[in-house]
Amino acid sequence: MTKPPTYEVKSGKQLQRIIRKEYLENGDRAYDALDPNPFSNLDWTFELFPKSLNGITVEGRFSPFRSCSEVIPAIYLAETARAAYFESVIRPYGADITTLQSNSIERIEVSTVQFSNMLKFADLRSTFLKDGSKPFWRYTFDELFNSTQLKSIKACRSLAKDIHGEYPNFDGLVWDSVRLPNVLVFVLFGHKRDGIIVSSESSMENTQDWKPDLIEQVKFGNVIVSDELASKL
Repeated sequence: MTKPPTYEVKSGKQLQRIIRKEYLENGDRAYDALDPNPFSNLDWTFELFPKSLNGITVEGRFSPFRSCSEVIPAIYLAETARAAYFESVIRPYGADITTLQSNSIERIEVSTVQFSNMLKFADLRSTFLKDGSKPFWRYTFDELFNSTQLKSIKACRSLAKDIHGEYPNFDGLVWDSVRLPNVLVFVLFGHKRDGIIVSSESSMENTQDWKPDLIEQVKFGNVIVSDELASKL
């Protein structure tokens, strides 16, 4: 496998992460925006397509996946809050229609984070393939959300697994947001990195970062919004 080019993120650069607020019995947060998702309590019968306990395949373009010996934790990040919301919350998955409920959206917040050390990402902006037939940037936005995207998910996770296994010096992967050209999206693999959480904001406190894209996806027929959520927007 040819080594991908390197994209470096300098220490202190601000990135955005979408996180769901979960609490322990004592009221403390179960995890924060610097903690990677461990992808625990999943059915790993298929190393590229784990399922939750209720049988739903876990979403994510380049993660989660399992290496030969362990599950690889990960964090999805983006340069802007809008891109983070679209990639993590609104973006349709394969041929399925995304259904958004009020209680799930209200549990979401976007956090601005900074990492203490420089991070090195495998740069997939010029090599990411949709289904192996042509580069993804030659497809229209609508074409990226038809049934063939499932082929892309398998190819992407296979590629991520191969890069993680063969080039351990990469901290993760970087690619262009499908929805927002020239806005970078990242997946950071492995252990928790040192850093700071600059700020956090509830999704309902700043709907301007995601509401326009949500409305557009509803019009396209890719997303369904519950009546309760619609009444709050």
